[in-house]
Amino acid sequence: PMDSLADEVLQRLEHLEQLRGRFVIRAATLPADLVLAGLYDELRDAALLAVELCRQRLHLAAFPMARMVFESTQRLIALATDDDYLRVGVRAWLYYLRKDKRIAHLARGTGTAQDWYTRSVNQMQHIWCAHNQDAVALLHEETARLDAFQKARTPDNFMGADLGDIVDQRHAKMASASGKPV
Repeated sequence: PMDSLADEVLQRLEHLEQLRGRFVIRAATLPADLVLAGLYDELRDAALLAVELCRQRLHLAAFPMARMVFESTQRLIALATDDDYLRVGVRAWLYYLRKDKRIAHLARGTGTAQDWYTRSVNQMQHIWCAHNQDAVALLHEETARLDAFQKARTPDNFMGADLGDIVDQRHAKMASASGKPV
């Protein structure tokens, strides 16, 4: 039974890989598209590792990878189905950059981490401004939104809300887009 489940997962991943192959990162939506591609890659890699661990009968080791697949899927759905994909994608890009900054802080100290973060945001702004006239405003607005999420102690994600609730609300939208009933 586990092998048939693994085969089904691999078939679904192959379908997703075909969709990913058609996905083009666009200059006008650069930060959002980068996050979407990264979430897909995270989902795919964790799923492949979970399948391999299950095939080796290392089920307890596979559980954290299966959890990562679940959480990556929630984040991917939350971003991809949002009515304001670009704004949410910018926020997600900044959110993940902040997470990287926290890791850099632990590894290299506050000053180095903050300098790296500031340089990264400035580089994105410089590159993206040429392709989206709202780039600067979006980066500033979504930085402020993340700051507000942090101050209000909302769930630790780029939506500032429970991702399970968001995904639950988006099922109808996904069903409608796929032509399937809810």
